[in-house]
Amino acid sequence: MNSREFIKLLDDYEINVFDAQTIERHTGMQYGEWKHITRSLLHNGFIHILEKGKYVRHNFSDEKVIGSFVVEKGTLAYWSALHFHGFTTQIPNTIFIQSPQRKISKTILGVQYQFVHILANQHLGLDTGGFGNNQFYYTNIEKTILDCLHKPTYGGELPELIKAINASTLDAQKLIKYALAMDNRAIVQRLAFYLGICEKPQMNDFLDFARDFRSKGYTLLDPDGLDTGKYTTKWNLRLNVSENDVYEMIKD
Repeated sequence: MNSREFIKLLDDYEINVFDAQTIERHTGMQYGEWKHITRSLLHNGFIHILEKGKYVRHNFSDEKVIGSFVVEKGTLAYWSALHFHGFTTQIPNTIFIQSPQRKISKTILGVQYQFVHILANQHLGLDTGGFGNNQFYYTNIEKTILDCLHKPTYGGELPELIKAINASTLDAQKLIKYALAMDNRAIVQRLAFYLGICEKPQMNDFLDFARDFRSKGYTLLDPDGLDTGKYTTKWNLRLNVSENDVYEMIKD
C-alpha cells in the first residue's frame, strides 16, 4: 500500500482520527501493513501526530473528538460540557475531558487539554455527539452540573453554573443516581440550595433525598470562596455567597 491508497482508505471509511486499532477495526489491516508509510504522510503534511501511535488528518481539528479519542473512555465534561449544552457564552480556553483512565494534561496541536481522572463507577450520565467515526461522549446536563459543583475549578464561573441550573430541565431521578455514585454530600447540599432558590417544583424528589443525604457538619456553599457568611441549618451550609447574590446571578 502506498500513501495515496492509504489516504483513499481514510476517505472511504471517513476516518479522521486513528490508531492501529481503528484501522484494523474498519479494514482488517494490521499495523505492519501501513506503518511504513506514516513517515511519508507526516513529512508531506497529510497527517499529524496526536501522541505516540495516534494520528489525525491535517484538515481535522474538532477538539471534542480529539480529546475523547486520546484517552480511553474520554468524555467531554465540566466547563466544556456546559458550553456544549449551550449554557455558557464563555468559550473555555481549555478542553476538559474526564475519564476513569489516568492521563497527564497536555497541549495537543496547540490546544490545551485537561484530563480529569474519575472513579470507574462515576463514569455515567453519558450522551453521544457527532456522527460516524467522529462520535464523542459528553456528560448530560445533570451529570455536568454535579461535576461542576464537585470540582468548581473545572466548572467555569459560578454565575454561569447557577444560570444553567435555573434554565435547565433536570431529571430528579438522574440527579439522585449520579449523586449516589459520586458519593459527595457537599455537592448535594449545594445543588439543593440552588434548586430551592430557582423554585423548581419537579425537583421535590431530589430535595427530599438531599435532606436525608446531607452531612452533619457545615460546608461552604462556594468551596473556592472565603470561610465567611451566615449558616443555614436546612442544608448545613455556610453561605459565603448570599441568597441575594444568587438571585442577582440568575437575573443577570
